[in-house]
Amino acid sequence: MKSNTQIIVCRILEMSGKTQIQAARDLGVSIKTMSNWCNGKSSGSLDSIVMLCAIYGVKFNLEMA
Repeated sequence: MKSNTQIIVCRILEMSGKTQIQAARDLGVSIKTMSNWCNGKSSGSLDSIVMLCAIYGVKFNLEMA
């Protein structure tokens, strides 16, 4: 089962048309970290999710999960 963080991060990338590599670089995290978030191996913080939304101009809402 996908975690809420995984679903939200994947939707942000989908909506922005960015890759995991681009998002990792823009957010200042390792590519492995971003991959782990997208694959559900670990969860990004709420701050990281909000930052990704701000960087890409994606409106954050709870319906993303």
